[in-house]
Amino acid sequence: MNIVLSLVLMALTVAGGSIAWPRFTNQPRPAPLEQVNSIVKDTPLGKSFANILGVSSQSAQPINVASEASKLTANIVKTAQERAAKIVVTQAVRGLLNQIGNLPAEDQAQIHEALCTPPQPAP
Repeated sequence: MNIVLSLVLMALTVAGGSIAWPRFTNQPRPAPLEQVNSIVKDTPLGKSFANILGVSSQSAQPINVASEASKLTANIVKTAQERAAKIVVTQAVRGLLNQIGNLPAEDQAQIHEALCTPPQPAP
């Protein structure tokens, strides 16, 4: 059973690689992959897979791996910066709340009034 599963997985990998080849490089397919592609490309599954990858036509452009890696890195950095900013703000608010909580009741009332009372319109 494991041998059959391994053979099926290997066949799917080779078939998928033969279809996806133009997305990875501008070089022509090696002869064995070209033979597999000539068989697989005309099957319904092969056609749908080629359409999904955008390689159904001869004008398919390969993926620029460096550009995609750069975009991914930029997104990771942006997300990390946003998360760090959120943590800093949360800690600052907690610190202020702790300081206000340690003030005498009269001072707390003044702060509450200043923050919670809506401003009066100017006459």
